[in-house]
Formats: sequence, C-alpha cells, structure tokens
Amino acid sequence: MSSKHYHLALLIIVSAFWIWSGVGVSDTRLAWVSGVLMGSIAAISLLTKLHNKCLSPIFERSVKTSVINCACSILVFLFALGIAACGKQTSTDTKAPVDKTLTRSIDVNGDGVTELIILNFQGNNWRAPFKWTLTVKAKDETIFAHTSDDAGLDSFFADKGYVDNCTDYLSCKKKYYEKDLLMTVVDNPAPSPDSGIFDKDSGGSIRAVAQQELMGKYHLSEGKASEIIDLMIGRLQNGTIPTLSVPVSPVENSFPIMYVKEVGGFVTVYKW
Repeated sequence: MSSKHYHLALLIIVSAFWIWSGVGVSDTRLAWVSGVLMGSIAAISLLTKLHNKCLSPIFERSVKTSVINCACSILVFLFALGIAACGKQTSTDTKAPVDKTLTRSIDVNGDGVTELIILNFQGNNWRAPFKWTLTVKAKDETIFAHTSDDAGLDSFFADKGYVDNCTDYLSCKKKYYEKDLLMTVVDNPAPSPDSGIFDKDSGGSIRAVAQQELMGKYHLSEGKASEIIDLMIGRLQNGTIPTLSVPVSPVENSFPIMYVKEVGGFVTVYKW
C-alpha cells in the first residue's frame, strides 16, 4: 500500500469510528471518552501494523511473520473496539427518555404511621430539562402534591459547587434528582428554642405566618387559629412531627410547612 493510500485509509477509518461512536460536544463522560480514544488508537495501530508488518513482509515473502503480526494486531483492535462499544452504550443510555419514580417512607402527619413520599421526574433525556412531581400519600389519600419545571435551572448543573460532591453536569444532575432532592424534603430534627420560627417579634415566625394562613386559607377565627398554633408549636418542639421544605433548586428550598390535622392540610411555619 502506498503512503498516500495508507494515510487516506487511516483518515477514513478513524473518522468513521468517531461517527459510529455518537460523538457529541456536550458529552464529557470519562467512560465514553476513554472508549472512543481507545478505539481510535486501536484503528491507527491496526492500520500501521498492517502497513508495516503485514503488507511489507508479504512483498518480502516473510509470510509466516506477516500472519502472526496481522493476527496480533487484529486481536488488539477487537479488544479496544469492545471497550469503545461500552462507551457507546453509555452514550446511548443518556439519550433515552427519562421517567423515574423514587419513594421514601416517613411519618409526616404525626399519627405514628409512615406516609409515602413519592418523587417522579421526567425528561426527554438526561441532558434535557426535567419536570418533577412530589406527592405525599397517607393511606392511599394524597395529602400533598407539588409540581416543578426545572427548565430555568438545568444549565447550572454544570457549575462548580451548585451540587455538592460531584464533578460535572451529568453526575451533579443525577445526584440531585436520584438522591438529594427526596432526602432534603423532610427536616426531622426539632427546631431549637431560639429558632426564628418561634421568634414572637418576627413577622416571619409561626405565630405571624401560620395565623395569616389559618385565617385566610382555612377560614378560621383568630381565636381558633391561635389555639391551633399553640398545638403546632408544641408538636414542633417535642419532635413528634417533621417539617417539609420542598426544594426550589439544589441551593434553595421553599418555606417550611407542617401537617396540621385540625385543618387536614399543610401550613407554613416560617418565612425569611
């Protein structure tokens, strides 16, 4: 094979391999990159060996040496190609539609029985923005539901520090939706006595915020609302009921709420 034809064949094979691998400029996965590089190196190595050790020895009539060298080169190529195929499969998986449901069981309403917190997130693929729904069910009855569209924050998953203990867009996004989001919803520890929740002089304390919500949303009298707030404070202080804080993003939560059995729903306990 002439030098001109050799380099042309080398260019065609390596280019074809990259196209087959599904190269994408936003794809930073180490496994995929490793697979593609291994395959490309193998292709170059194979053609070089075929050119230098297979074809040349044939013309020099060293047939036995040529066959051995060719066989070794082909085996190396097939091994690297297998690694690259794994990278291609990983790339394909990230392009598939996402529709995943995760659950967590915890006593949310203080009745001594665990309720089911259900998180479902969906997207066209792992690199597209997600929409998700958080539902709390008690004995097959939905007592809370929240839906979010994260299109506005999707690009931030690539920012360093946006999600803790991850390195890139894909790993941070997976960590947030598959682990962090559901785990940060429930705040189990009882608030400390000096927490802003109980600060009577604060306009964002439970007495101000819950009073307004109980009277406005649940149409209770001022006196009845005050009675219920006293009960709410007691439950928070003795830790018999948790608060829920629905994430707005990995760096921001909504105002904490708690279930109040007297009204059959959740009431905001604090605003900052």
